Amino acid sequence: MGYATGRGPNAIRAADLNKDGILDLITTNASGTVSVLLGNGSNGIGDGTFQTHQDMPGGSFPGYAIATYDFNNDGNVDIIVPELNEDALTIYLGNGDGTFQAPTTYPVLMQPDALAVADFNNDGRLDLAVADETSNVVTIVTQLPPVVTVNPSTLAFGKVVLGETSAPQTSTVTNAGTATVTITNIAVGGRNGSFYNQTNTCPTTLNAGRSCTITATFTPRSVGDKNGTITISDSVGTQVITLTGVGIK
Repeated sequence: MGYATGRGPNAIRAADLNKDGILDLITTNASGTVSVLLGNGSNGIGDGTFQTHQDMPGGSFPGYAIATYDFNNDGNVDIIVPELNEDALTIYLGNGDGTFQAPTTYPVLMQPDALAVADFNNDGRLDLAVADETSNVVTIVTQLPPVVTVNPSTLAFGKVVLGETSAPQTSTVTNAGTATVTITNIAVGGRNGSFYNQTNTCPTTLNAGRSCTITATFTPRSVGDKNGTITISDSVGTQVITLTGVGIK
């Protein structure tokens, strides 16, 4: 029995990606994609068959290895893939149901083609051993730079009657790296920012793998489209949540 993948599979790994106790398959493909094939079965027992592959975007040419582990300590299996042409590592954070968030790329000073995961320095955190095809060197990566993700990045409140306050909507801010992030400011702005309000649970220091939430409401005082933003300033850079709403009589 054969199962289709993306074009030109060059690495494969088995892992339980959706917490059903059944092994699933991941392939990296020369076409620049990563394929996920969820395993079939019941009651935690696989039957040896797999569902149709679902593809995720990758680099132009992935290396010959796939690592799976809980990279951000949220209880879900994540995927990390070396990217030969981009001199980078690509991480796909798992949602715990066999789907993954948009990939995050970490530049590395090498041409990685294979990798291994283990706690090499006994600090209780997993590290990466990355093989460099061009320099004949194995590099140990003990800490990847922090990356801040915001999901969703747009909050759409729809139509709200003048003077009334919308139901709250929430975005989650996540430190997807292995180093801490310092959050310096969270502010509402934009052309109609005064019509929006935000509260948040974000600490000054957001540890690796941790998340916080930003909750916004919309209270229009005039009719028409009212757009705003929430800007998060941190040690990585600036992240923006787009706010949209319409005031009606």
